[in-house]
Amino acid sequence: MHLMHTRGIDDWANEGMLGVRLRDLVRGEILYAMVMNMMIDCPWLLSACPDLEQAQRLVVVHGEGSLQAARPSLTHLISAGRCTLHAPQVMEYGSVHSKAFILQYQRGLRVVIMTANAVYPDCNNKTEGLWCQDFPLKDAQADKDGNANQEGWSSFERSLTRYIKELRMPPAETVRALKVITAHDFSAARAHIIASVPGVHKGTAIGRWGHTRLRDVLSREAGWPASFQGAPLAAQFTSLGSITERWLNEEFRASLAAGRCYGAGGAVEQLGMPAAGPAGLQLVWPLGAEVRDSSEGWAGGASIPGASKNVERPFLQPYFCRWGGEVCGRHRALPHIKSLLRYSVAGGGGGGGPEASPEVEVAWLYVGSHNLSQAAWGALQVNGSQLKVLSYELGVLLTPALEAAYRAHRWRGFSCTSAQPPLAGAAAATAGGAAAAAAAAAAASGEAAQPTLRFVQWRRGTPQEPAATGAHGAGGAPPALRVPLPIPYSLPPARYGAGERPWTNDGRWDGLDALGFERNNRPHFVWGNLDHEEWAEIVQREHLAMGLK
Repeated sequence: MHLMHTRGIDDWANEGMLGVRLRDLVRGEILYAMVMNMMIDCPWLLSACPDLEQAQRLVVVHGEGSLQAARPSLTHLISAGRCTLHAPQVMEYGSVHSKAFILQYQRGLRVVIMTANAVYPDCNNKTEGLWCQDFPLKDAQADKDGNANQEGWSSFERSLTRYIKELRMPPAETVRALKVITAHDFSAARAHIIASVPGVHKGTAIGRWGHTRLRDVLSREAGWPASFQGAPLAAQFTSLGSITERWLNEEFRASLAAGRCYGAGGAVEQLGMPAAGPAGLQLVWPLGAEVRDSSEGWAGGASIPGASKNVERPFLQPYFCRWGGEVCGRHRALPHIKSLLRYSVAGGGGGGGPEASPEVEVAWLYVGSHNLSQAAWGALQVNGSQLKVLSYELGVLLTPALEAAYRAHRWRGFSCTSAQPPLAGAAAATAGGAAAAAAAAAAASGEAAQPTLRFVQWRRGTPQEPAATGAHGAGGAPPALRVPLPIPYSLPPARYGAGERPWTNDGRWDGLDALGFERNNRPHFVWGNLDHEEWAEIVQREHLAMGLK
C-alpha cells in the first residue's frame, strides 16, 4: 500500500511509499484502460495521465449521471469508437463509489485501486491511499496451477471478474473486459479484493460482498499471533452514513473481529471481539479545527460529508478520534483515504509523538472506497439470511499471509512497464526472504506455526524497506520479517480533547480558514484545474475572482 503524493508538505513525507503519483502508474503504451470513479474531471485526468488518451480502448465507469462535463474532452475518442461511458444503475441512496484503473499492456495487466476521486484536489492536496500490482499473462505453468486448483483460478481473479459482471456494462464491453482480465495470472496477488455491489444478496452471495465478505476472508486466514486476540480495531473514513448503534457494535464489529490466532502450545483459537465500547473500536474522524487549518481550508470539508444528524448522534461521541496525520507528515492534508485495521501496541501502551511511540503491529489493513455506512458495507436482514447493499465499492485487504506468499512467488517483482525480469526464485536470497518463504509455506500447509512475516506501522526515522529483525525462532526458524505500512494516523488514535467538535459539513463554523476564506464565502476548487498548476496559483486566482487580497 502507498500514500499518494501530496503537494505542500515536507519532502520527506513524499519519499518512497509515502508519495506515489498517479501519472507514474497510468502511463506507457496502454492497450485497454478501464477507469472507475465516482467523480471524474476528464480535462484534469488527461492532463495528469496523458497516455490514457492514446489507449486503443478506454472505458469510463462513473457515478455522475450523463457525465456531460467529460464529453468535450473525450469527443474525439467516442467518435472514433475508442471510448465508452457507462453509469451503472444503483438503488436509492446508493452511489457508484469505486475508484480504480485496470490497464492492459503488451506484457501484462496493471490494477490500481485507490481512495481518490479523479479530480485535482483529491490527487494533489489530500491524504489518499493507493494499492497497485502488475500481473503477467498466463503461461503453461499458470494453466497447470489453475487446473490443479479445485476452486479454479485465484480468488483475486474470481472476485475481480465477478465485480466486473455486476457493473452491467453493455454486453460487448463486459465480454471485452472479461477477456482482458482472464488472460492474466493473478496467483501472486498481494491482496484480497473487498467489494460491494447493489442488491439483496442471499445464500453463498452473502460472503461475496460488503462487510460479510471481509468477515469471510478474515475467517479463512491461517492465523495471527496471540497478541491480536481481543486487540482493538480502528476505522478511519471520510463520510458517515446514518448508522445505528446495533449495526456498528454488533454486526460491523463482528466482521472486523473475525479471524484466528495461535494460542498456547500452538492451539488455534478465535481472535474474538475487542473490548466493548470505544476501548475496542476507535473511529478516526477529523475535527472541525483540522478542516479549518488544512491546506484546503473550509472548502476541503466538502469532501468529508458528515451531516450533523449523523455525526452528532450521542452514542458516537466517545468513539471519535482526531485525524492527526503527523505520522506521515500530513497534519495539514485532509484525509480522503478510507481504512480499517486491527492493531497491537508493543507493551500494551501507546500515545506520545509518532517517533517516540512503541512499535505498533498491524494484523491486517483494508484500504479502499468504503466509508462508514450501511449503504457501502451492507446491512444484514431477516435474521442474517440476506445482506442489503446500496452502493458500488472497491477496496483491498492486505494480510501477512498473502504478502509472504507473494514474496516467495515466481512472479515477485513483475512489471508491465519494465523489461527487468521478476525476482522469481530469489526470495530466499534477499533480506528476510527466508522468513517470507517459511511464512508462505506454513500458510499453504495450514501448519499451526507462528507467522514469520508481520506488518508494522511505519514511523519516521525507520526504513521503508522490509527487514528481518529479532533472533531465530525455535528449531532455527528464520527471524520475523517486518513489513512497514504507511498508516497516516496515530495508533492508538488520539481521542478528542475537551471542547473539540467533530466536523459536520452542514454545521456552523466561524472564522477564517488557513486560506483566508470564511465558511460561507469560500470557493469550490474541485473542477476546472489542470495538473501542472500549483495549488498556490489556484488559491490566488480564487482570491482575485472573489475580490479578496
